Amino acid sequence: RRRRNREPARPKETQTMATEEPDPQEVEGEEPELPTTWEGLGVCPALCEAVNAVKWKAPTEIQRRSLPHSLAKRDIIGLAETGSGKTGAFALPILQALLET
Repeated sequence: RRRRNREPARPKETQTMATEEPDPQEVEGEEPELPTTWEGLGVCPALCEAVNAVKWKAPTEIQRRSLPHSLAKRDIIGLAETGSGKTGAFALPILQALLET
């Protein structure tokens, strides 16, 4: 039998429906200024004290971009290099939710 040279199957295009108002950061145009302090991002005082104790001087870019969304209980997907602060961006909202309960 002879094999046919076929292109790999491509996923079908899907449509998604918006169920909420668009996020101002996702709207085209100028990007809003991101907060540069833990307090400005909405991190609670106890965790601000903790990050200062471990000498995290200022939030990294992935933290500045993701924390406002995750602290507002929104799902996020982030992509950043190793050592960029992804684990902190992931853990701080969880710790804050635990402190609030």
